[in-house]
Amino acid sequence: MESLIDWAAQYSAPILVLLCIAAATIFVLKIVTERTIEAKFSQMQRTIELSLERRSEFEQRVLLDRYQLIVDILARLERISTDVNRAR
Repeated sequence: MESLIDWAAQYSAPILVLLCIAAATIFVLKIVTERTIEAKFSQMQRTIELSLERRSEFEQRVLLDRYQLIVDILARLERISTDVNRAR
């Protein structure tokens, strides 16, 4: 605001209007650029979150499959142990 008052004292009205328009244009461009960058970062963050979520679901599925396989093997071993004990 102080620069505007200083400009009014130094420059004529048409030049002052052009300076105000230039300052407003720079301000609008700054805001548009910031929002564009923020949107791009948000998009990148969401992409990373989705890939990590998919990886986590995959790891969970692999661990569940391993657990089921181990439980199945333990059940078979227990059945074999029971059959061997019966045979004795």
